[in-house]
Amino acid sequence: MVASLQIGTVATYYAREYYHGGEQQIAATWFARGSQFGLTHGSDVDIDRFAQLHAGVDESGRWLLTTRGRTVEGVDFTFSPAKSVSLAYALTTDQALRQAILDAHLTGVQRALEVLEEEATYARRGRDGLQRQRVKLTCALFSHDSARPSPHLDGSVFSDPQIHTHSVVLNLALRDDSTIGCIDTRLGQVKTCLGSIHAAHTAYELRKLGFAIQEIGKHGTFEVGFDSEVRRFFSGRRNQIEDELAETGQDSASAPAVAAAAALSTRRSKQRGDGTDRFELWQHKAAELGLVPGLCVENLRVAQHLDPDARDEKFEIALAKIPEWLTEHEATFSRIDLIRAVATAHVGTSAGPANLMQRVDQLIASGRIVEIRKDQLKEPVYSTPEMVRLERETIDLARELANRRWRGPDLTALKNKADAAGLSSDQLSAVNRLAEQRALSLLEGKAGTAKTYSLKPLVTQLKEDGHRVIAAAASWRTAEMLAKELQVEARAIDSWLAIARTGGRFLDPTTVLIVDEVGLLGARATHSILKEATRDAATCESTPAGLITGQAKLVLSGDSSQLKPIAASAGLELVRLSTESAVLQKVVRQRDPKMRRAVEHLAHRRVDAAFKILEAQDCIVGTEGQKPTIQTAVDRWFAAQQERPDKNHLLIARSNATVRGLNAEIRKRLRAAGQLRGRDVSVAASSASGDPFILRLAVGDRIRFGRRADLSGHRIINGTCAKIEHIEPVGRDHAEITARIGRRRISFSTAAIADEQGHARLAHDYATTVYQAQGLTAESCTAVIDPRYDRNSLYVAASRARGPLSLVVDLAEIDAHVKAARPRETSQRDVTAEERRAVLLKLLSRESIKTSTIEPSEFARAEVTSDPDRQRRKKRELSHEL
Repeated sequence: MVASLQIGTVATYYAREYYHGGEQQIAATWFARGSQFGLTHGSDVDIDRFAQLHAGVDESGRWLLTTRGRTVEGVDFTFSPAKSVSLAYALTTDQALRQAILDAHLTGVQRALEVLEEEATYARRGRDGLQRQRVKLTCALFSHDSARPSPHLDGSVFSDPQIHTHSVVLNLALRDDSTIGCIDTRLGQVKTCLGSIHAAHTAYELRKLGFAIQEIGKHGTFEVGFDSEVRRFFSGRRNQIEDELAETGQDSASAPAVAAAAALSTRRSKQRGDGTDRFELWQHKAAELGLVPGLCVENLRVAQHLDPDARDEKFEIALAKIPEWLTEHEATFSRIDLIRAVATAHVGTSAGPANLMQRVDQLIASGRIVEIRKDQLKEPVYSTPEMVRLERETIDLARELANRRWRGPDLTALKNKADAAGLSSDQLSAVNRLAEQRALSLLEGKAGTAKTYSLKPLVTQLKEDGHRVIAAAASWRTAEMLAKELQVEARAIDSWLAIARTGGRFLDPTTVLIVDEVGLLGARATHSILKEATRDAATCESTPAGLITGQAKLVLSGDSSQLKPIAASAGLELVRLSTESAVLQKVVRQRDPKMRRAVEHLAHRRVDAAFKILEAQDCIVGTEGQKPTIQTAVDRWFAAQQERPDKNHLLIARSNATVRGLNAEIRKRLRAAGQLRGRDVSVAASSASGDPFILRLAVGDRIRFGRRADLSGHRIINGTCAKIEHIEPVGRDHAEITARIGRRRISFSTAAIADEQGHARLAHDYATTVYQAQGLTAESCTAVIDPRYDRNSLYVAASRARGPLSLVVDLAEIDAHVKAARPRETSQRDVTAEERRAVLLKLLSRESIKTSTIEPSEFARAEVTSDPDRQRRKKRELSHEL
């Protein structure tokens, strides 16, 4: 199911002949349950009345709104079921069944809009619009059963079957006192929720018709059958878009922003056909594919009869997991998030979604979900008792450790080692703080402040004093870097915690654990590490300094300004509430002082100042279009390698989709240079976020493993890199590979490193994501910058390189954002350089934030307390004012 969102609509788009009375128009009705503006709910849309209300005027042409500043006439939520549903509609020969399939879709649309109206539609009023009042929706629903004409695999051009409904929400809110304002709703948040509700109701109605619900995906998407090749044939326009994206190694599911641009470039006008009945055409094409119209649909109706009174165990299990699902990546969630999750749980089950909202309220009443506060708009913010406990316990554990005594190193010997290593006074001060007799220390340093290098004298001294020093990081690649630089045993955090989960212990009273890039850890991982460190002490000793306990020591190192955890809550922020930090401020990584200054600006959220330096240093490289952007970035990366072949060079992007585009371009050039040999073998793979994709491999390819495994007697870890020496396909989805890892040669099947869906956790080792790049240092860095970047990811990308930095920007994509934000009458005017720069800076200045059950005011106090630099600046400002 798809619920797409278009903010800002044009009445004539829906009112022109094609959309009013054209052959492929199947319905145009009002959604107006309050009979507002004299409309009758469910009646046919009068196109003249629609145009008037869309423009915000009454039948006499008088302005309806009592508020000013209106710029958006409407919002289009477009609902569309999966391709197989449209094919069942198109290929059945039973007219009653065809109408029933359409009605299933329309039922989903109606129920989704009802929830939108009841849960998320308001009008604002009062000073600053802080008062919100629930209002009724006024929508015009335009339903169609075909897509735009497009070329197909057999060379013909026709419109594919594609049921969809444009739900045009008019930006008019009739308030209780009969005044009319604008609609206020959280559109982006609501979109996926509406899609899930539509899916739940559509799936249930189709189950009643006997269709089996299959291939259930994220947010409740599903299919009802038909071979994937058949679905692909009847997706001509989608294939056009996919073919354009394939040139950059991407797909529409993983690169929605690029897909939208490709959709515009492949768009054909909706013309009436040549008189041929569209159902006859579709069924004729199906017959050419070997399908029997009518029978092919009946063969899909194999689901058991629905018993509305029966208990569905699958649904009950899914419902029980919802609190855990909702706090997997964020500590808090909204009521809309909860509704979306409950709707998704219904899909594919026999549980009727008619009681969906009752089940939402029952979950809240059960106590497994709790309201922790109100947001700025007085909407409830929810979490779970487990999440509240977890965050509070993390703070308490950190405070307990910070107050425990620990036997520190020989400070005199430590100073001698720090002096010999050339540590600055700033670095020496931080190291002395870490060496204090406390069982928990926190080191915060901006990117490029040499945090790891500053730790080396401390590690050496601790070893000499009889301590066992080990290290951990969020990723295996960073852990390997720590092991090499600090000369200690290092693992990914999950590996250390796995020892504890199986009853073992990786900490003892002599251990010092250094955790790097702690800013990437969520509350659960942070809590687990602290819990291990607070196990009962083994020994106690009275000293002149007080009672010292034989106690493990934690040194947590990170930067809260860089990327945030994927998991729920930010562990670093919770620890900061319990202890003061040792802070490194001076950036030393970049050789060029101007580039160091740019990185410092980004660290302190001064994006505009940083951007001016980057522009002056010719780091910003503008291109036009996705394909030139990919090619330019790869050009720069190859040029950097040619200039300094003995150094590491990073090529990074914000998303896995863009990384795959960069890898595809690199492989094309390696193939042309003869560095890739033999034909490509396709492997079904998945990204770190679980998104499936096709990975093409050949002899000579560099690959990176995405999970731990024992292959050919060798331990492979997440981040291990190899080079393919031989490859053979195994079935449709896997391959047998012989590869070299350093001096070792291993042979393995990609099935041995597959996830639960059977997709190999494997990728090319050329470009990388910003997330994977955090913690790495290189000679040069080339980054593809797109609108998905925020200040945190830009900061990471811009701070990796000691030397040259190139930020490659697709100006066409930025221009699209500029035009989308303009008033409609000027939307197609050429974009000026000033407009483009302003929008780009606005996008790059956004801040990534992890939600928490802790009151925001507590974090604000902790930030002021733990930032000595900020305290010093404040003192200087106060003294100047006085």
